[in-house]
Amino acid sequence: MQSFDPVQLIPYMIPVVFVIAVIAGVILNRKKIEQHGAPVMQIWAQIIRIAPMPGTGEGCMVTFADAADSRFPMQIPPEFCDPLTEGAVGSLTYQGERFISFRITPD
Repeated sequence: MQSFDPVQLIPYMIPVVFVIAVIAGVILNRKKIEQHGAPVMQIWAQIIRIAPMPGTGEGCMVTFADAADSRFPMQIPPEFCDPLTEGAVGSLTYQGERFISFRITPD
């Protein structure tokens, strides 16, 4: 009986990994293009909930509510998370699903 050597799979795995990487790149690039094609929006919103990013520790998920009480979560970069507080009201600027800024309205 002949023994199986896993090294023999390497020539077959390289094209498979390459095809998977190309497909993933196309999907991610398409999403990025769609977001950059979206208009930049600015709305009045209230912060309903702030939660750390699950599993990463980088940034936070913030749930905003607009004037019609429509709620939507957004991933916020770490440098913007610290000054945000639940209940704060201000001007939210975003493009597609990409957070741009949140300026808190002074009381």
